[in-house]
Amino acid sequence: KTVMWEEGPNGKLMIEQKLLVPKESHMRILIGPKGHLISQMAQEVGRDLMNIFLCEVQLRLSVKLLK
Repeated sequence: KTVMWEEGPNGKLMIEQKLLVPKESHMRILIGPKGHLISQMAQEVGRDLMNIFLCEVQLRLSVKLLK
Protein backbone atom coordinates (compact mmCIF):
# COMPACT_ATOMS: atom_id res chain seq x y z
CA LYS A 1 0.00 0.00 0.00
CA THR A 2 1.41 3.37 -0.95
CA VAL A 3 1.31 5.66 2.06
CA MET A 4 3.24 8.59 0.56
CA TRP A 5 4.65 9.50 -2.86
CA GLU A 6 6.02 13.05 -2.94
CA GLU A 7 8.67 14.98 -4.76
CA GLY A 8 10.70 17.18 -2.46
CA PRO A 9 11.81 20.72 -3.33
CA ASN A 10 15.27 19.44 -4.29
CA GLY A 11 13.81 16.88 -6.73
CA LYS A 12 14.19 13.93 -4.37
CA LEU A 13 11.37 11.39 -4.64
CA MET A 14 10.13 10.30 -1.22
CA ILE A 15 8.13 7.08 -1.13
CA GLU A 16 6.64 5.27 1.84
CA GLN A 17 5.22 1.79 1.30
CA LYS A 18 3.40 -0.41 3.78
CA LEU A 19 3.69 -4.12 3.01
CA LEU A 20 0.49 -5.83 4.16
CA VAL A 21 0.79 -9.53 5.02
CA PRO A 22 -1.82 -12.07 6.17
CA LYS A 23 0.28 -13.89 8.79
CA GLU A 24 2.66 -12.87 11.55
CA SER A 25 5.15 -15.47 10.27
CA HIS A 26 5.23 -13.64 6.91
CA MET A 27 5.89 -10.40 8.75
CA ARG A 28 8.86 -11.92 10.60
CA ILE A 29 10.26 -13.31 7.34
CA LEU A 30 10.07 -9.93 5.57
CA ILE A 31 11.60 -8.04 8.47
CA GLY A 32 14.39 -10.58 8.95
CA PRO A 33 16.81 -10.80 11.85
CA LYS A 34 17.14 -7.38 13.53
CA GLY A 35 15.36 -5.75 10.56
CA HIS A 36 18.24 -6.44 8.19
CA LEU A 37 16.20 -8.03 5.39
CA ILE A 38 13.65 -5.23 5.01
CA SER A 39 16.47 -2.69 5.21
CA GLN A 40 18.37 -4.46 2.44
CA MET A 41 15.20 -4.67 0.32
CA ALA A 42 14.60 -0.92 0.73
CA GLN A 43 18.17 -0.14 -0.34
CA GLU A 44 18.07 -2.39 -3.41
CA VAL A 45 14.62 -1.27 -4.53
CA GLY A 46 15.58 2.36 -3.88
CA ARG A 47 18.59 1.97 -6.20
CA ASP A 48 16.40 0.40 -8.89
CA LEU A 49 13.89 3.26 -8.59
CA MET A 50 16.71 5.81 -8.87
CA ASN A 51 17.74 4.20 -12.16
CA ILE A 52 14.15 4.23 -13.41
CA PHE A 53 13.19 7.78 -12.37
CA LEU A 54 16.68 9.28 -12.81
CA CYS A 55 16.54 11.13 -9.51
CA GLU A 56 17.41 10.51 -5.88
CA VAL A 57 14.87 8.29 -4.12
CA GLN A 58 14.23 7.87 -0.41
CA LEU A 59 12.22 4.68 0.12
CA ARG A 60 10.74 3.74 3.47
CA LEU A 61 9.25 0.26 3.88
CA SER A 62 7.19 -1.05 6.77
CA VAL A 63 5.37 -4.34 7.31
CA LYS A 64 1.90 -4.59 8.81
CA LEU A 65 -0.32 -7.52 9.62
CA LEU A 66 -3.68 -7.56 7.82
CA LYS A 67 -6.60 -7.62 10.22
